[in-house]
Parts: sequence; structure tokens; C-alpha cells
Amino acid sequence: MKVEFRSRGFKLTHSLLEHIAKRIAFATDRLSQRVASVRVRVACESTRHSGNHHLCSLETHLVPSGTILIEERDSDLYRAVDKATDRLGATAERALKRTEPHKSSSVRHLPEAKSAA
Repeated sequence: MKVEFRSRGFKLTHSLLEHIAKRIAFATDRLSQRVASVRVRVACESTRHSGNHHLCSLETHLVPSGTILIEERDSDLYRAVDKATDRLGATAERALKRTEPHKSSSVRHLPEAKSAA
């Protein structure tokens, strides 16, 4: 799995990179063979009314189901990363489950029992 980091408005520190990498690895551990890449974008956004907010955006490419995008905003960057990576694991699992062939449990499709003769 390829992980790409980008930041806007501040410089990424080693501890932040390490934290993000650990959280992504934990979130995608069971799905690692199906996750092709994750593009991480973190930014500091300031507004007049609410002050500084940090954005964590995760663009994840899944094989074969496509791309999912998760964004979280919070006043604390580490908390935004935690929320986004928590959502990543659940969302990726749901997306991959939708691509699996549906197994029918209908009575019509049950194997016929052999009669004892």
C-alpha cells in the first residue's frame, strides 16, 4: 500500500507523520491487500467566526471497488486524523463488501437432498 502525505498551511512534523501512518495501518490492517493507495491531506483553515480548524482528508483507492474520500475537521489536528482513520476502516470495509458477489440463501437455490433408496 502506497501512502502519500501533503500539507497546506504548516509543515508536517515527524511525530505527526508517524501518528498518521500508524492510524492508517491500524484502520486498513485487515484490508491491506485490497487498499492500493491512500493520499493524506492535512491543512490548517482559519475563519473569522470559528477560529482555526484542521482538516484531514483521506483519498483511498480500493481494488476493485474504486475510490472513497473521507474528510474530518476539528480544532485539534490529531483528533481530526483519529476521526478520519476510524471512518476509513469502516467505510472501506462496506465498500469492499458491496463488490462481493451476493450469496443467495433462497430455498430455490439450496442443494437438493439425496433420497435414501
